[in-house]
Amino acid sequence: SLFRTSSGFIYVNNETYPSLPALFGRFLLFGKIYEARLQYFHDNPYLCDIDAKTQSQFVVPPNPVIHANDGSNLTLPADPVILLVNRGNCPFEEKANNAERLHRSIRFLVVANFNLDNSMIEEETLVPMYSQGYTQLVLLSVSHSTGQALKEFLSKQPANETALGGPRIFFDSQPPEGFSSQDLQSMLLSAMGLF
Repeated sequence: SLFRTSSGFIYVNNETYPSLPALFGRFLLFGKIYEARLQYFHDNPYLCDIDAKTQSQFVVPPNPVIHANDGSNLTLPADPVILLVNRGNCPFEEKANNAERLHRSIRFLVVANFNLDNSMIEEETLVPMYSQGYTQLVLLSVSHSTGQALKEFLSKQPANETALGGPRIFFDSQPPEGFSSQDLQSMLLSAMGLF
């Protein structure tokens, strides 16, 4: 079963999970569906630093080769990677910068919210991500429950899928149902006010 994000939602096994684009970094084009290979580091879930073990766990997707009718081969760029990390322990910008330093095939970052008090509200909360810094990555925020579902999805993948850089997931930049562009602007202004 593939995860697929459309209109700000991730779908798996007939369930829908909302996502929220960050208020900094690169933006996705509206109406376009993107895909990337999902990875997660169990030993470095916050990605607040990069150590040798994290570097050795990252799987670079192979470059596919197309065999043309004339016998020539065309090597395509490797699939981009979307990295799942947990919220906390360091700023969003630091997580993004560490992901960029880890490998150039990482183009997207999904940050799963935490649930410190085990409440239903925090379990489903989407946190707007803002930073005054810059990153080349696209960042998406998901709830704690969505993060747990993604981790469970990854744990059930066969070894050959993991060896290819992880399972493919699909996503776009539409805000979740109930969020308007005015809501996102208000979040941005609120986040800027905190700084």
